[in-house]
Amino acid sequence: MPAGAPPSTGPTRRVVTGAALLGGILGLTGCGVRLEEDAPELPLVPRRAKVPGEAALLALVGSTLALAREAASLTQEPAPTLAGLHTTQALTVADALRRGGVPERVVAAAEDAADTSSTAPPSTTSLAAAERRAVEAVRDLQAVDVTLGPTVLSLMGQRLAAASLLDPTGPAPGSVIPFDPTSTSSSEHAPATLGPVLEVAHRARRLFDVVVVRSPKESSPTSQRSRAVATTAWLDRLVGRWGDGLQGMATELPVSVVLPFPVSSPEDAARLAEHTMTGLRAAYGAHLATLDARSLAPAWAYVPDELADIELQTHAWGGALQAFPGLT
Repeated sequence: MPAGAPPSTGPTRRVVTGAALLGGILGLTGCGVRLEEDAPELPLVPRRAKVPGEAALLALVGSTLALAREAASLTQEPAPTLAGLHTTQALTVADALRRGGVPERVVAAAEDAADTSSTAPPSTTSLAAAERRAVEAVRDLQAVDVTLGPTVLSLMGQRLAAASLLDPTGPAPGSVIPFDPTSTSSSEHAPATLGPVLEVAHRARRLFDVVVVRSPKESSPTSQRSRAVATTAWLDRLVGRWGDGLQGMATELPVSVVLPFPVSSPEDAARLAEHTMTGLRAAYGAHLATLDARSLAPAWAYVPDELADIELQTHAWGGALQAFPGLT
């Protein structure tokens, strides 16, 4: 300060500079600009809050795209169909992450990380094994928010079904995600949503009696009648399991059912079977869509396996495979 100059009463240059910097930082945060999670720490600027289960969801995007690419390299069905379904799945999950606030750079990195480095020639068997390996990540995905839970559960059901279609001799769906007998049963958490599904399954069981009667009387294991008998037995088990879980709850099952259309030929019977199974798949999807945070927790133990079975039965009767069975 020059000699004889009066003491300054204004702010010093350091104070002005600091205020300007702080104002700039606060201005950025006020405008909605968020720091990346790997950005250096700055005072008063919090790091981005991650989406629940973000790391597992990003890994899911990469593994799903890897499955799509491997499936696209095969020509034998259902691989080409699965390639399209897996692409849809990956795009759906990636879009959900973007809408949840995950930076584009982070999502793009997950999309680019799809592992296609295997030196073994692709085959339906190797693709089936990859489908099952991808399902093993379900434990990491249980941290996702309830808004994404049904979507991920449905995707896992589809993946188990895909593995069985690609390699029918491989492990059954129930052996991929072992059921924990100590976990709380779904009926204790979601009776209001399981009840309507049970009614649809019971109606499906009655309708398949008609499918059996109207199918040609052939004893071959692959005949329409034999397949209808097998589906009827599967529905019996499904209705019994859900009925046991809902014991003591008000669930009135119809004594008789009305045919959705006349059934007087084997072709009509096959059409009825497809119509019935697609209806059951949709009803199960409606059940998933109503899961709340409390009922989602036990759903990881039973939904993928049950939905895989429903998807397989639906496809066996001519229903198109879905990227998110019951939700699409």
